[in-house]
Amino acid sequence: MSRIFYKKIFLSFFTFILVFLLSPNSPVFAQASASNQQECEQQKEAIFTSCLSAAGESSAEVESECIDRADDLFQNCLRIADTPPGEIPEGNPLLKYQASINELNKIKANTTQEFIGLVIKTATGIMGTIALAMMLYGGALWMTARGNSSQIDKAQNVIFYGALGIFVIFGSYALITYIFQAASPTLTK
Repeated sequence: MSRIFYKKIFLSFFTFILVFLLSPNSPVFAQASASNQQECEQQKEAIFTSCLSAAGESSAEVESECIDRADDLFQNCLRIADTPPGEIPEGNPLLKYQASINELNKIKANTTQEFIGLVIKTATGIMGTIALAMMLYGGALWMTARGNSSQIDKAQNVIFYGALGIFVIFGSYALITYIFQAASPTLTK
């Protein structure tokens, strides 16, 4: 088979893996949809009970309605307003839902230094994955070389430089971790 064919297969596989791993949404949607009103009511009760327990409310305090959750990819907690439209509620209705900043901080970085450290650590992880994939590619080249010395040399070079890349990446990861730990001990919790 031609060399272009192997490159296409490798790039297709690599692209699939990257899209699957880096996708912000889960590619697996295994939640069953309600087939009748009773099932919908049971699902609604389970969803709102878990949402309310996190918010510190009981299920009697919140009105709810049965909704189609198929469009809601993130399974957000939904709530119907207590006050009729056009009326302004007294006080701040959000005060009973006070959340700390740490609960809302999905990145888990409180300072710019922590954010930069997380970006660098994530980038080194991705580069390590790419270097490992290059080593696998070199192994596939070697297996399909059929004794051709130029193909074997190319495969050995790909494996060697892939391994060298992994050592450099892990070394830089260790160095970055050491520097950030020395700069701020709270970064490496």
